[in-house]
Amino acid sequence: MGDGSRITADALIAQYDGFLLDAYGVLLHGAGPLEGGAAFLRKLDRAGKPYCIITNDASRSIANSVTRYQGFGLPIDATRLITSGYLLNEYFADNGLQGKRTIVLGTEDAVQYAVEAGGVIVSYDDELVEVIVAADDWGYPMLPTLNSVVTTLLRRLGRGEHTALVVPNPDLVYPKKDGFGITAGAIARMIESILQLRDPAGVNTFVPLGKPHAPIYRAGMQRLALPQTARIAMVGDQLLTDVQGANDFGIDSVLILTGVSTEADILRLGIKPKHVLENLLG
Repeated sequence: MGDGSRITADALIAQYDGFLLDAYGVLLHGAGPLEGGAAFLRKLDRAGKPYCIITNDASRSIANSVTRYQGFGLPIDATRLITSGYLLNEYFADNGLQGKRTIVLGTEDAVQYAVEAGGVIVSYDDELVEVIVAADDWGYPMLPTLNSVVTTLLRRLGRGEHTALVVPNPDLVYPKKDGFGITAGAIARMIESILQLRDPAGVNTFVPLGKPHAPIYRAGMQRLALPQTARIAMVGDQLLTDVQGANDFGIDSVLILTGVSTEADILRLGIKPKHVLENLLG
């Protein structure tokens, strides 16, 4: 953690050996690139500073995300991107979920992440379901789907049956060109609040994989492949995920003011970044 001192993008590049970068709110918003993002990445390349984008977005595959980013002029390839959906492979393997009946709330790409992790996809009203992955807020008719899933979970709870719950993307909102949109974390919280009708102790909760939790930071650090003594900075636009996660993981955090969180939020939330960055311009 730090005092939130102001820093420029060029000074940031000079100070650190490698970077973890959020995508939305840093390099792009929901409909296009943010100013300065492509130039910042090219500066990192010229300076020989490795970077890895770690994004909570689980709605697109690595390949489709890369295609989208490159279409916005961002010089990113698959070796420099980790999505929260990608983490399902390790999670399913570590928790014995391969071959389990799985409901996915999300896009076709999100479903494919679960399939690649070993999940057997079933319908939203399948009461034999063993795993529910809340991957995104779109890709399905929201109200009827959530009604079916909640009904299924409440019935299973009533019979004393356990269902593994996982949310790759714990974000509540993401920045759009003209405002904000809800995402999978908000969907997961809503379902959890309903489950408390039959589980007042809150035992049945979603396990998060993306920021601010360690798995995605650990994967990003492995991708950077820098020595333990290297100076690493995480640049993100959300205090509750990007900054808090970096602070907890033990690397320097940089709040950029082009997305969700503001400088006023630092005091309000009590989450202190090492530095505050106005934008990626110069």
